[in-house]
Amino acid sequence: MNSFALFPLLSILPLVLPFKGKGKRGILLAIFLSAFSILLGFRNNFMVAGFLNAVLFIAAGLFQYPLKREVQEAVSNSLQRQLYLQAELSKKQLECEKLESQRKKLQEEAEQISKRYLFAKSLVSYMEEVPILEDLNSIFSFEKNLLGYGFATNPDLEPELDVSKDEKIWKSFFAKGFLDQEGWNKILQLLPLNLNRSEDRIFTPLDRILKTEVYLDGKKTEDLYLVGSPVRWQGRAHGLLFFLLEGSVSDDFLDKVSFAVQLLGLGFHKIHLYRKIVERSRRDGLTNLYLRRVFLERLSEEISFTKRYGTSFSLLMLDLDHFKLVNDRYGHLAGDMVLKKIAEILKSNVHHGVNICRYGGEEFALLIGLAPQEVVLATAEHLRSAIENSAIEISEGVTIKITVSIGVAHYLPEAPLAEELIQRADHALYQAKESGRNGVREWKV
Repeated sequence: MNSFALFPLLSILPLVLPFKGKGKRGILLAIFLSAFSILLGFRNNFMVAGFLNAVLFIAAGLFQYPLKREVQEAVSNSLQRQLYLQAELSKKQLECEKLESQRKKLQEEAEQISKRYLFAKSLVSYMEEVPILEDLNSIFSFEKNLLGYGFATNPDLEPELDVSKDEKIWKSFFAKGFLDQEGWNKILQLLPLNLNRSEDRIFTPLDRILKTEVYLDGKKTEDLYLVGSPVRWQGRAHGLLFFLLEGSVSDDFLDKVSFAVQLLGLGFHKIHLYRKIVERSRRDGLTNLYLRRVFLERLSEEISFTKRYGTSFSLLMLDLDHFKLVNDRYGHLAGDMVLKKIAEILKSNVHHGVNICRYGGEEFALLIGLAPQEVVLATAEHLRSAIENSAIEISEGVTIKITVSIGVAHYLPEAPLAEELIQRADHALYQAKESGRNGVREWKV
């Protein structure tokens, strides 16, 4: 009976062995212990105890099978759950990647919009072309195949500028990147530009327009493309925006070019109008000559230039003789016509670099720089003669003649300030008046 007391402890062995990967050994051990228990009970006349222990051993040996089945089901469920979660995770990852792609695209679009906004803002902020063209780089900064860009102007399209016939061609005004202004000028000379036909875009491989001496260092012309578009306002092309690219040209880039030239047209038109307003505020409304305050500014600039470089310039003061009689006899409208005609004579008989202003009512002033004194005196005499010999038509069939007195003062580096130079020229003018008018007098010590 004492031996049966150890059997419950021995029943643990069939339970433990399956967990150690020895399931078959556990069953064999359970059968062996059951047989041994029955045999021992029969021998010691404890049949019931032997039989109960045998059942206990068999139950312990067979316990692993339902447990194993449950574990297998749990593992199977776990694997299915894992596969489901992996599928869901993959799906979510694809969604995240799609959202990330959309986010990046939106971010790029937002950056483009921001850059375009900043560029549009610069059109409002700046009153010069160069800073605006510098900021244009922000719109095209993402273009990896962009080598550079430039902007060209044509003085022929600005009628208010005094430009000789030979200069009326497209010239580079701004360059950034691979080509400098000289390089752009070489290309512009080879382009068959005729903007009177209103071309909207120039898009061509460089090997079609470049001659051998204009080939670009280190770059094959068959790989380079020139994209250009006119910058227009008021129906005319006032500038040309060019881009130099390596490789293919995308539609997106061409859209950016179209956007850029539209904004540049608005911005440059604003600058053009602003300069016209400023220029008009500096000129006399009747004669279109500079006002007295502008003339005094130019006089100060000439003095600074003369002191710095040791040069000289001359001041001419002109006063119409007996101009009051013209107003009294023919009226103030006739007097205005005389003043306009005198201004035309002055402008047509001196170089365009000479500063002319309407100094007072019938008084005019001229600044002539970098000219010998005898040349200045000859110019003054030429102006006096031109005015004396001009017949001024004040109404239909009515013409009058008028004369002018001129005082001349020369400025040297050791000369006094602007006020005293004006006094000297005015004093010489007074001497011309006192000498009978219609004459030229030079101030002398």
